[in-house]
Amino acid sequence: MGQLTSVIDALGNAVRYSYNETGTLAAVTHADGGVERFAYDAADRLIAYADPLGNITEYTLSPDGRPLARRNAEGGELRYEYDEALRLLTLHNENNASYDFSYDVLDRLTEETGFDGRNTQYRYDRTGLILAKLENGCLTAAQRLEKRLEREAQVGGSGDASVPAQRTTPTMDDPWGLGLADETAPSWHRRDMPFTRDISVTRQAVFWRRKWPERRSA
Repeated sequence: MGQLTSVIDALGNAVRYSYNETGTLAAVTHADGGVERFAYDAADRLIAYADPLGNITEYTLSPDGRPLARRNAEGGELRYEYDEALRLLTLHNENNASYDFSYDVLDRLTEETGFDGRNTQYRYDRTGLILAKLENGCLTAAQRLEKRLEREAQVGGSGDASVPAQRTTPTMDDPWGLGLADETAPSWHRRDMPFTRDISVTRQAVFWRRKWPERRSA
């Protein structure tokens, strides 16, 4: 069937692969004798995995193949919960902690809250690109990124020192409702790049703006 059965390195160490009757990977035997094993349901969907030490991880799937639960060798269980649109809504672990996800009407991830309670929110521009990321209500990493952008301005992003860069302090509008109206922020941009990166140090944020080419009359 043309399936890979072994890989042998220059030292003669071999990794061997075996398959079940449907041609799905069933086992991987390593050069040290350790064996990984895979088990599947009638639809050839993975339902169990055993590592070389014999630790088994089991998976429970919905009829349409979505994961519903994962159980490890120590007895820890991770359960998956979905909304009516079949989007992942919540993960529940063995400690009864939850990891929650929220989406907008375009199915884009807008917010996630981890098992530790850390909250992350995402804001998108009109084209669907991520505009800003907020962690626990704070826009992130502006000062660190400003230093990196300054280095890129001094030496082009590809290492080409001949690429010109300019620093400006524009007045930012607020088309996405982020509370940035009339705020000024240092900005680095290079003429060879289609984007201007605006940095708000006070708000700990980095914003990307498209630079549209100028129209020229015929």
